Amino acid sequence: MFYRRGCKACHDELSRFLEAVPAPGEIIGEPRLAFIEIPANGGTDPLSAIPVGCENTQGALVSGPRWFVPSPMFVRLQNGVVRWLTTSADEAVQIVVAQRIFQET
Repeated sequence: MFYRRGCKACHDELSRFLEAVPAPGEIIGEPRLAFIEIPANGGTDPLSAIPVGCENTQGALVSGPRWFVPSPMFVRLQNGVVRWLTTSADEAVQIVVAQRIFQET
């Protein structure tokens, strides 16, 4: 997920995603979560919505250039290839749930 510090929509969408997808990244074969910060000015940290114990990776885009990336943005990478992206937690949840059902069959 790409996010900006101080972004209320990022915090709200991340909270909705984590409420709807129990134990993201903990199912065998399912990717872990990665949170990539898009440089912005101050504010509260949307990552405060992540529950304790949720396995994740965090990073940041380099400061300096202006990043024209919508936030929040949920992205699914597989072997370095973008498989899908969305700015909606609801849509991300639907995709993750569908992938889980597909893996079970």
